[in-house]
Amino acid sequence: MRYNNSTLRATAEDYGLDEAPSRDDDVYDVTLLLAIDLTPEDTEDNLGNDEAGVEFIRCHGRITLSDKKNMYNYRKMVFDLSDADVDISSLMDEGLLLAIYADFYYAEDVDYDEVPYGTLCLYDYKSVNIVTKLEKRDIKALEDHAQK
Repeated sequence: MRYNNSTLRATAEDYGLDEAPSRDDDVYDVTLLLAIDLTPEDTEDNLGNDEAGVEFIRCHGRITLSDKKNMYNYRKMVFDLSDADVDISSLMDEGLLLAIYADFYYAEDVDYDEVPYGTLCLYDYKSVNIVTKLEKRDIKALEDHAQK
C-alpha cells in the first residue's frame, strides 16, 4: 500500500493527536474482509449484511517491507488466506465470493466491530474481473516467504 504524508496529517487531525504519526511507524492495521455467499440460490440477500445469507471472514496480514520516498510511505503486506482456511479460487469458481475489502484501522484504535477508518473494495462479484499474472520476481518473493 502507498499513502502520502498528508494521510498521516489527516489521521492526526481525525484522532485529535498533537502531531502526525511518524513515517517510520506502522500506523494502520490492514485486514482483508471477505464476503462469502451462504445462499447461492438466493441472490437477493447478497448486498446486505444478513448473517443468514453472507458470511464475513477477516484475514490478517503482516508487513514484510517498509519504505519511504519523498512524500510517499510504502508498506508491502502479505495475507496468508490459508490461515483463515480460505481458498479464493474455489470460492470464485463456485460463485460464492461476493467481495474482498481491504479495511484500514488506525493502529491505536482497532475495533473490528466498528466501521473502519477506510475501506478499499478489491473485488466485487458484479464487477469485471481482470486477471493479472504474477511476475517472476513476485513468484520468487512468495516462494521465499513460504520457506520462512
